[in-house]
Amino acid sequence: MAKAISITYTLQGPASLTAAEVEQASASAGPSGSRSFPVPEPPSSTSSSTSSSSSTPSSAWVSPTSAYYTALSSTLVAAQNALNESLTVWKNLVGDREKAKEDQGKVAHGMGKVARMMAAVKAADSGASTPIDEASDDGDGAGLDEV
Repeated sequence: MAKAISITYTLQGPASLTAAEVEQASASAGPSGSRSFPVPEPPSSTSSSTSSSSSTPSSAWVSPTSAYYTALSSTLVAAQNALNESLTVWKNLVGDREKAKEDQGKVAHGMGKVARMMAAVKAADSGASTPIDEASDDGDGAGLDEV
């Protein structure tokens, strides 16, 4: 029985996708699919290649296990690349819609999204409002190491 890496997916995009967008994305990969990639056969435990190792230099000799895992790695990379190619269109289509949902706001120097979220949590825990000092970013780059 030949072994294979099987990948099956079913995508459920947001309801706001138009029929034209779904049709365009389906041209590269449908909203559901299945792919299979054959896995190389493992080396047999009964065969021994010690006789061939004495006739070849040790630096050129590759063990059967090493050859198997090298071939298996190639199969995994091929599976990953094929899936990435198929699903990139869907990722871009849905990802662009998700970007519009997120309010970036004005980000001050040293006050990225995580820092602002942490300040909001601390303010909520203490019961007080912690204002974000956006005037502290004077744009002079003070405090930044020059490269």
